[in-house]
Amino acid sequence: MRSFWKLLILYGLLFSSLSIQTSCVRDELEESIPHGVKSLNSRADFMALLQDGSVMFFKVTGRTTCEVVSNPNGIMGNVTIPNLVSYEGEHFDVTEIAAGAFSGCVGLRSVSIPSTVHSVGERAFAGCEQLTSVDVPADLREVKYRLFYNCKSLAKLNLPNTVTVIDNEAFAGCQKLAQFDIPDSLVVVGERAFAGCASLQDVHLPITVKEIGAEAFSGCSSLLTMPIPFGVRHVEPWLMKDCKNLRELRLSDSVVYIADYAFKGCKNMKSVVLSSSCLTVGRWAFQGCDSLETIVARSARPPRLLKESFSCYQKAVVLVPVGSLTAYREAPHWKDFQHIRELKMAN
Repeated sequence: MRSFWKLLILYGLLFSSLSIQTSCVRDELEESIPHGVKSLNSRADFMALLQDGSVMFFKVTGRTTCEVVSNPNGIMGNVTIPNLVSYEGEHFDVTEIAAGAFSGCVGLRSVSIPSTVHSVGERAFAGCEQLTSVDVPADLREVKYRLFYNCKSLAKLNLPNTVTVIDNEAFAGCQKLAQFDIPDSLVVVGERAFAGCASLQDVHLPITVKEIGAEAFSGCSSLLTMPIPFGVRHVEPWLMKDCKNLRELRLSDSVVYIADYAFKGCKNMKSVVLSSSCLTVGRWAFQGCDSLETIVARSARPPRLLKESFSCYQKAVVLVPVGSLTAYREAPHWKDFQHIRELKMAN
C-alpha cells in the first residue's frame, strides 16, 4: 500500500512538471506567432472571398458595420477592399481597418480603400515591402503609428486635406518615398515620422503645423530644403540629422529654441537664417555642418549658444542686425566666429 502511494505521488509530480513545461512552451510559441495570426484567432467573426480570389477577414463592430482584420496566410497582389460585405444574411459597411491588418504582407503591391473607411489602425501596412500605392480614403484624419513603416517600395502617396496628425514613425523607412503632398490641414508631425526616407527631396509644411517631433526627418539624405513653418516654437533634437544634401535652412520667427543635435551632420548646408525670436541654440545643433558659409542671426540680442553649437567658427560669416555687432563679438561662443558683420534686416 505504501508503494502505491509513493507511485501515485511520483506520477503527480511528473504530471505537474509536464504541465508547467507545456505551459511555458505554449507561452513561448504564442510570443513567436505573428501579430496578425493572434489577432485573427481572437478577433475575426467571418471571412469573405473577394473578386480577385483572395480571402479577407472581418470583425463585426456594430449593428451594420465591420472592420478588416488580419489574414493568417497573408494577402498579396493588388487588393481592393470592399465597401460592403455580407455575413449570415446581414450586410455590413466596412468602416475600419484594424491595427496590423496587413502588417508583414510582403507580397502586397497596391491597396484601394473605399470611402466608407474612416479609420486605419496602427501598423496596418507596416513591413509591406512591395507596396507601391495606396488609395487613401477622403476623410482620413490621422496617419497612425507606424502605418507605413518600412514600406520600402512606396514611392508616392496623396493624403486628403482632412489629415491633422502624422503619428510617430508613420513613414519611417520608406526609402523610395519621393513625391509627397503634405495636406494643408496638418497640425502635428510625430517623432521619426519620415526618418530614413532617403528619396524625399522637397517638403513644404503648411502654416497649420504647430509641432514637429524629434528625428522627424533624420536621415532624409536627399532633402534639399525644408522651411520651418510659423507656429513651430521648438526645433526638437535630431530633427534633420544627417540630411547631408540640405542646402539651406530658414527658421520662422516663431522658433525660440533649437535643441541639441537638431541639424547635426548636414554637411552640405550652405546657409542658415535664425529667427528673430531665437533664444537658445543647443549643444552640437549644427555640429558637422562644415560647409556653412553664412549664418544670419536676426535677433538684436545674441541667442545663447551652448557647447559647440556650431563647428564652422573659422569659415562662416555671421550677419547680425545693425547696432548689435559689439554684443555678438562679446557674447559667449559667438565671439569665437572670426567673421561677424552687420546687415540691415528686412522685416
